[in-house]
Amino acid sequence: AKDHDGRTSLAWAVTTGHENIVRLLLQFSADPNSTDIFGRTPLLAAVASGHANLVRLLLDIESTNPSIRDIYGRDAAFEAQKRGHEEVACLLSKHGEVI
Repeated sequence: AKDHDGRTSLAWAVTTGHENIVRLLLQFSADPNSTDIFGRTPLLAAVASGHANLVRLLLDIESTNPSIRDIYGRDAAFEAQKRGHEEVACLLSKHGEVI
């Protein structure tokens, strides 16, 4: 289920930093690549919010695609750099994303 902006429960849990809920939703096969009406994924939301623990958790899911861009052309690496989230940028870099 999605809200009026296309955000899933996973996206909301990530944005608000609720790690236990994120883990539970992923355990029950929540899609880490689902996008809202702006093309933002849960990973992009975690990066924007600066939740390094959730970025790490999402990157550990094999199906998570960190290269998905939103409707403005921003991917996770761009968002981390733009917001100055150095720890998050480092995690993405270790995962092979170009910062």
